[in-house]
Amino acid sequence: MYILRDRCQFRINKVVFSVPKDYSIDAKETDLEHDVLCFWHPDKSFVARYKLVCDNVHEDIKEELSKPQMFIFDTCQPIEEIEHNGMKGYATTYGDEKEQYYEAIFIIKETNNFRIAFAFSIITYHGDIKRIKVSPEFRELFDSIWRKDRKKYKINKPS
Repeated sequence: MYILRDRCQFRINKVVFSVPKDYSIDAKETDLEHDVLCFWHPDKSFVARYKLVCDNVHEDIKEELSKPQMFIFDTCQPIEEIEHNGMKGYATTYGDEKEQYYEAIFIIKETNNFRIAFAFSIITYHGDIKRIKVSPEFRELFDSIWRKDRKKYKINKPS
């Protein structure tokens, strides 16, 4: 198990986020999928999951958020539009008495037939997602997510 001894900042595509010290990397979950990083809270009360999503622009983001809900729980909770630190997207909360999720997907780039998005999820197995969503730990993780657009620098060539 790898434990962060200091706050670490990560960048996935154009999205930057920070993970506080003492979170541990969930290597097993991270190995299962490409472009995914997962971190356990120090007291193991929840997992924070960050993922780069590349898909067909014709697939509805709301449908992407509803698929795991329907597959796991046979029900779909409301999906709301959100805007956060310069990014637009959708979010939802769902689960049963124990296993519960908060998921937000932010659209980073869309072309005629391709979309890049960034997904942030909190997963708990203790039935306490409502408590987690109002906690300082959640705010710290969520507020650290922001879009970093690359700046183009003019390079002065020697004459």
